[in-house]
Amino acid sequence: MKAPRGVLFLIALVAAILAINGSSSKPKPESPVDVYQRSWEKKALAQQRSLEANLPFKDSTFLHSHNTYNASAYTIAFSYIDPNHNFSVNDQLRMDIRAIDSTCTGISAWTAGHGNGAIARSCAMARATM
Repeated sequence: MKAPRGVLFLIALVAAILAINGSSSKPKPESPVDVYQRSWEKKALAQQRSLEANLPFKDSTFLHSHNTYNASAYTIAFSYIDPNHNFSVNDQLRMDIRAIDSTCTGISAWTAGHGNGAIARSCAMARATM
């Protein structure tokens, strides 16, 4: 049985579209975290940390983020609609943030503060020991 011309044309059109989309020569845009990994800022902060390596904690400086969990990386329908940060906790750590802050309020068995999951369980356990 011979296929109608319209079906053959449609198959050829779909194959052409898939070939064009699959062979895109555009490079993937680089993330700001990857750019930071090669930056002079990272090298300068590493030098600063090495100079302060033997100082007491009270005299040392380090990058800190307040409400670390409240990032646009975690924004969903009605959660974190006004984020403090643009980067996830993992990305912040990759960008040499070494002090993170997770506020634990409204502790219950299922939720803690502004989230749930591992951070909530950690906060609930910390609260239970106080």
